[in-house]
Amino acid sequence: ALGPAGGRTLPRRSLGSLHIAPMMDYTDRHFRWMMRRISGDLVLWTEMVKDTAVVRNVDSPKCLAQLLDMSCPETEPPVVLQLGGSDPAFLGEATRIAQPWGYNEVNLNCGCPSPKTAKVRDGSGFGAQLMASPALVRDCVAAIADAAGPGMEVSVKCRIGTHPTMTDLDQHGDDYGCFSAFVDTVASGGRIRHFVVHARSGILSGLSPRANRRLPPLRHDFVHRLAAERPGLSVTLNGGIGTHEEVALHRRHGVDVMVGRWAVRAPWDFASAEAAERGRGALVAAYLEYCCGELTTGREWSLSRLAKPLIPLFNGVARNHRYREVLQGLMQNPRDGGSGRFHEVVSAALAALPDEALHGADASLSRPCNGGERLLS
Repeated sequence: ALGPAGGRTLPRRSLGSLHIAPMMDYTDRHFRWMMRRISGDLVLWTEMVKDTAVVRNVDSPKCLAQLLDMSCPETEPPVVLQLGGSDPAFLGEATRIAQPWGYNEVNLNCGCPSPKTAKVRDGSGFGAQLMASPALVRDCVAAIADAAGPGMEVSVKCRIGTHPTMTDLDQHGDDYGCFSAFVDTVASGGRIRHFVVHARSGILSGLSPRANRRLPPLRHDFVHRLAAERPGLSVTLNGGIGTHEEVALHRRHGVDVMVGRWAVRAPWDFASAEAAERGRGALVAAYLEYCCGELTTGREWSLSRLAKPLIPLFNGVARNHRYREVLQGLMQNPRDGGSGRFHEVVSAALAALPDEALHGADASLSRPCNGGERLLS
């Protein structure tokens, strides 16, 4: 199977220092398109992609495109592809297949504590389960690095530890020694320098993924200490960061920073000076043109997937609640009406907002698209 460059590896940008976390059902290529236009300095991550899904669809270009395509290979990078799996052979093969897509880095998920990661069709767990098997993770990393080749980095995203239940965590607490030993074992193979650490333990049973993001206590100090004691590693801290002041504080400890729900909740908080000058109205106009291409070429059929990145864009703006209510109509009937209905509903949602929220750029919504037709009409 050939990637978007016809089998030729695309040029890769260097990575920055503020990462947008991989989030299932959020960080798809449409969300990444939006975040890239909001800021060129962010490192974007895919949703987790299962290694077996890539390998078993190697002869299905359409399926591989759904799994691996970027919104725009020339402008979306830097992007990190996160893989889920625990078999070195499958992970290596998935990395080899993904090479032509031009990802800057391949990351192995060792941090997801969802029960779905405990038992999979091949009989072996992945995600946070892997923290109990650091030697296996080292082998997985080696297989990924062998397949990645020059120019594509390899990293691991993990927790500071795991516990079978919250009761066990309450009784025994977090253990920096176990956490650092995991990192040292994985790094001992010499194939990895970058560790992304969610500064909470993962609870393997009895908690939902959402509760796993809230209930285990944050231990940012573990991650700061790891970075200080192992200067040869590149360490990125994830978990509980919700302001730019907090980002700056953690950077002073010598770590890069990853944010998750903050970016989903208020993406415009990350707007560059250039994006802020153009305004949110111009961003929506450009996004509608992008959606026009997605729908008319058949790359995307779900109006709800296309609408999702728009929903939080005006967070904090007057009458935002009405804007969101109108867009929810696309979420409830995702296939109804095609591109014409998509444009109609988005335009109606924007009409609910005060003019100043669009900075006068709403006039560009009438730009021609596809040979003189009105945008998405």
